[in-house]
Amino acid sequence: MTTDSQEHKTGRKCYLPSCQGDLVDCIINFGENLDPFALSTSFHLSQNLADLCIVLGSSCTVAPANEIPQNVLNRGGKLAVVNFQDTHFSSSAHLTLHAQTDTVMKIVMQELGFQIPPFLLRREFRVRNSEGMLSFSGLEPDGSITSIFRGIEIRIPGAAPVILVDEKPQPDTPTFSCPLAGLNATTGSELEVSIFWMGHYNEPALPMKLIIPEPEKETRFLKQYDPLQGRWVE
Repeated sequence: MTTDSQEHKTGRKCYLPSCQGDLVDCIINFGENLDPFALSTSFHLSQNLADLCIVLGSSCTVAPANEIPQNVLNRGGKLAVVNFQDTHFSSSAHLTLHAQTDTVMKIVMQELGFQIPPFLLRREFRVRNSEGMLSFSGLEPDGSITSIFRGIEIRIPGAAPVILVDEKPQPDTPTFSCPLAGLNATTGSELEVSIFWMGHYNEPALPMKLIIPEPEKETRFLKQYDPLQGRWVE
């Protein structure tokens, strides 16, 4: 079992003053154990209660989870497998579908009368004008600052772009900033901005127009990205 948490670091930090730790994902890599409670519950249900097992997007080759479908079959239950490739259960499964999991589950939910809402990635941030500096900060839903930017490009007519890049944001520098004097811009000026993201969902750069806020004021933005369509939506 692998216990090195560095393999799960996302590159982002928690910016709560009481924490400032590394943010990690919640996936299971090869060589790591499944959650004990989830695994024991699954075995209990498959050995005692379940009359149907649905396999979604798995080759059924990794133990011990690959024993669960067989447990259901041993009790006389039925097995449905949704996977692009054949599995060693292909001959014993009551239903095998070589299709995308999302496509199959949309059809299943539709037949059951449930509507699956579209998944939209929310990116919230603020732009602040304070002490002669224009700053960009990513925001969590609770309003705390977080690292979602990889870089920011600011353009004003007739001038070279100003590029703010920080490949490895640190807990004490979660914000991208530049002096307004360096932009040759004042309160109320319109800027053309391109925002580059950490890219966990392969989000493309977001171009937008920005009006510089009043001194000691900020403007908040909420942008949404559709990863299935590969585009930013209003």
